[in-house]
Amino acid sequence: MNTHCEEDDKEAVCAYNMFGVEAKEEGADEELPEPYYATVTVRGQDIKFEISSVATASVISEETYKQTSRPDLPSIHPSNRKLRTNTGQPIPHLGVQYVDMAAEGQRARARLMISKGCGPSLLGSDWLRKIRLNCHAVKYAHMTFTTETIPQRYSDVFRDVLGTLKGVTVKLNVDPEATPRFLEPRPEPYAMKGTGEEELEHLQWLGIIDLVQYS
Repeated sequence: MNTHCEEDDKEAVCAYNMFGVEAKEEGADEELPEPYYATVTVRGQDIKFEISSVATASVISEETYKQTSRPDLPSIHPSNRKLRTNTGQPIPHLGVQYVDMAAEGQRARARLMISKGCGPSLLGSDWLRKIRLNCHAVKYAHMTFTTETIPQRYSDVFRDVLGTLKGVTVKLNVDPEATPRFLEPRPEPYAMKGTGEEELEHLQWLGIIDLVQYS
């Protein structure tokens, strides 16, 4: 993950490559490394950070910010710094705060980026330069998810109602001169006919599709 800066007339706009995707090589026996975590006190609140020495900026999500923020804290300042994934995709953010943080008896004032939506809290190399973590005290978390625990943990997602996408703005571009096309329904196996009809009724009940009598 490389950090690069794009120069403009005013100041350098740094693009931080924040998140990495690791895949197990085919035929390899070793397991993927577990993430390491450290708890840092930020603005008087303990926040669990994933340690990422390749991330050049420390980040918390908008969701975490709202959970740990207080009315007497300074506001978020706009920033022209850009957060990006390791594949170059931009990560929208609200701005930056300069916060007092403490860990393992050490205190420092540092910059903290706030990304939009939800996501992990990352402790990047900028904070690692200010505090020295005890490597023997750093913990990793191993979480086991099953078909039973996932619906319980993310109950809002598995509700039988139409959900909404949070923290992302979607824009659909449709050619105004496009001509609608009528397609015959695709034949389905007789054994699945009842299941398909139930799903169509469910989508109609949710308001996703409407029943029409003509093309």
